[in-house]
Amino acid sequence: MRVNFYDADKTGKSKEKISACSYDFNSPDTVWCDFLRTNLHPRSFCLFQEISPSAEKKPFNLYSNGEDLYARSGKEMIEEAIRRMSEECDYLQGFHVLFDAHNGFSGISNKILEYLEDEYKHLPSLCFPVFQENENMPIQDMKVQMNRLYAVLNSMSNLNNNCSFFSPLSLSDDIVTQSQPYKSFPFLDYNPYLLYHTSAIYAAAIDTLTSPFRLKAMKFTMSDITSSMSTYGRKLVCSSTCLPFPLSHDDHLSAMVEKDIPEHYMTSLTPFYKPASERTLFQSSVLRGVPGNRFQKPGKSLFRSMQLEEIFGEYLNKYSSSSVTTATVFTEKVSVDVPFPKIFKPAVSDCGFLDQRLNANQKGVSKVPVAASFCSSDSAGDFLESILSQATKLSFKEYVKNTEATYEKDNYIEIMENLRGLQDNYINY
Repeated sequence: MRVNFYDADKTGKSKEKISACSYDFNSPDTVWCDFLRTNLHPRSFCLFQEISPSAEKKPFNLYSNGEDLYARSGKEMIEEAIRRMSEECDYLQGFHVLFDAHNGFSGISNKILEYLEDEYKHLPSLCFPVFQENENMPIQDMKVQMNRLYAVLNSMSNLNNNCSFFSPLSLSDDIVTQSQPYKSFPFLDYNPYLLYHTSAIYAAAIDTLTSPFRLKAMKFTMSDITSSMSTYGRKLVCSSTCLPFPLSHDDHLSAMVEKDIPEHYMTSLTPFYKPASERTLFQSSVLRGVPGNRFQKPGKSLFRSMQLEEIFGEYLNKYSSSSVTTATVFTEKVSVDVPFPKIFKPAVSDCGFLDQRLNANQKGVSKVPVAASFCSSDSAGDFLESILSQATKLSFKEYVKNTEATYEKDNYIEIMENLRGLQDNYINY
């Protein structure tokens, strides 16, 4: 679980170097977050000694586990850390909250969101609930499925109440069982059962999606993005990414727009969302890493007088139309050097562009162009319906009544009504 503070006037880059052969990150036993290249502020850590990724005696799979732990040993520690770090910011824009939404961490995160809503109500919070599992997929144990579903219901309801908007992340449309099929990326050869691979894909997307208000050169604030994307109460926002952006080493973006059929488009990171076949209400998209001279094809072109953002907007409108589109462009690529996993197919060249020539990525890929989008799509309503339909089963209600210490009938009914109200926002707007 991570809570990030965004201070517009403070930036820094780590000079720490990690050797490519220092650690076997592809081994499930390796906790690769221990070797993060980014130096996190030492006072921003809140460690719970009671839980461990491999804890068997004290499992952390129940929503009530998280709420109980927060009340016993986390409340004062976390709230003091948030207060202290926020006071050190020159210009605090808001908060990012990234957390597992299917286990005990959902209970902790929900309490944090309630605290942020009480103490920092004037600041936006953008949340990414993650529904990813380790190698034990698909989940076949009915008890585990119902534990996950109860945590998901509480998380989604709390997010609707206490954050600006949230974007669920899952490489499977079924967030309860995590069953196949898993998302396919045209130029990635990744292992969906390995958290090291899937978290890298999420990280590249989130870094790109949030760049319009994190970078000094950009014209947006966090409030600009959150207020526009959550219009009409549509707080569940879909995310998608194109990793890497499929521009050939000798091609131009304007030529891609002029094609009748797109060869490759974005892959959804949110269940039920299909970027290539849905019209969305609002769309905030970012394209990074494409040089300015690669937008406009030399010679005659329909887009000669357009700005870079306008050309990218034409690309979006052709392949993923939206009523309102906000396009952002900047030239910095995403770094995929160590410890980023080596998951790129041979068609991706050293510089990140597509190149079918032999030995195009002989040195390995170090940086790639990436596109990513936030979208307000009607498919979010289908996603909510799939969760609510599972929650109405009698066996589920009877099970959580006997296992979850925080279960109360009135509270359960309130959660269901809250999510039904959110679902209505995607039907009637």
